[in-house]
Amino acid sequence: MSKDVINIDPRNDLQIDPQTQTIILPIEDATEIWSIQQSNRISQPYFIELHRLKDEKGERKLDPPLRVNICEDDDGVRAENEELTIFACGNTLAETIKDFECTLLSTWEGLRNLTDDELTQDAIELRNKLSALFSV
Repeated sequence: MSKDVINIDPRNDLQIDPQTQTIILPIEDATEIWSIQQSNRISQPYFIELHRLKDEKGERKLDPPLRVNICEDDDGVRAENEELTIFACGNTLAETIKDFECTLLSTWEGLRNLTDDELTQDAIELRNKLSALFSV
């Protein structure tokens, strides 16, 4: 049995139904929809996958897609990828993803042209992981 897959770009502001507090999706018939609840309590953590990033140099494909863990509570939204030690926060999911992308790109730009002698072993390993991620 196949299920419809719905792709949402979380960098765009999402429209929330005020009665159900769920995301309004731009579809009419879906076999299954997972919604993200907004509430006055800590939500269950979830993740998104980033397949590409956009910056002033254009669009960069990430291969494989980067998994970003998301947690929301009354203080805002947090995004993280512990393997790359990239963390971001914001008031909305869209704001947080933009901050995460900016942090990821600035980390990559800061490490990519440095020599091994200029970096700690941890920084070399991070540079190598980012290099593999952006190699496409």
